[in-house]
Amino acid sequence: ESLNGTNTTSNNSEKSTPPSKAKVHRCRQCSFVSSVKEDYWAHHRVHIRADKILECPSCPFVTEYKHHLEYH
Repeated sequence: ESLNGTNTTSNNSEKSTPPSKAKVHRCRQCSFVSSVKEDYWAHHRVHIRADKILECPSCPFVTEYKHHLEYH
């Protein structure tokens, strides 16, 4: 039980963005930032040569590395 305002457990009275939606996706190659991973993946395409893009068949995920796609 925390009375100092620190949210240590789930608090239904707090109307904030759920933690799963609060993640920030930052591009490692430029200043692009997005809170939506699909927007991040769409942006990431600009940094991958067209002949190197590997796409997930089930979602918008893209990478240039086979092992990243296999892990995904």
